[in-house]
Amino acid sequence: MKLVILFLFAFLFISCNSNNKGRDYSYKSNGLIYKKGTNELYTGKIIDTLNVIIEFEVVKGKKNGKFKTTYLNGNTEQVGLIKNNSNEGEWKYYYPDGKIESIGLFKKNRPNGLWTSYFDNGKIKSNGRYKLGMEDGFWKHYDKNGKLIEYYYYKNGLMINLIFKVG
Repeated sequence: MKLVILFLFAFLFISCNSNNKGRDYSYKSNGLIYKKGTNELYTGKIIDTLNVIIEFEVVKGKKNGKFKTTYLNGNTEQVGLIKNNSNEGEWKYYYPDGKIESIGLFKKNRPNGLWTSYFDNGKIKSNGRYKLGMEDGFWKHYDKNGKLIEYYYYKNGLMINLIFKVG
C-alpha cells in the first residue's frame, strides 16, 4: 500500500518535471502550472505521455477535477479526483491487465479512510484504515489464497499490537 502511495507521488513529481518542449504550458517549482513563457496561470486540459498517458484538468494553474493515467496498452492505471493540487476522495489503481490493484480514499493529499489492496488473482491482499496518512485501527493481510496471515492494530501510524501472525 505504501508502495502505491510512494509511486503516485513519485509519478506526479516526474510528470510535473518532464520536458515541456512543444507544450503551451510549463510547470514551476511552486507546484502551479503556467502558460508557457509567461507568469499567467494555465487553464485547460492536459494530456501527456511518459510511460503512461496522463490526463487531468487545470484551473488557474492548479490541477482540479478528474485525474487519470492509462497504460500504453489502453487499460486504466489509476483514476481519482484532484482539488487544488490535492488528491481527494476515492482513488482506484489497476494492474496493467485491467484488474483492480487497490482502492482507497484521500483527504488533503493523504490517505484517509478505508484502503483495500488486491492480488492480481482478485483476492484481497490487505485492508485497513488510514487517518491523515497514517495507519489507524485494524489492518489485515492475506496470502494469495485468501487466508488471513497477519492482523495488526495501529494508532497514529504506530503498530500497537500484533494480534495474529502465521509463522
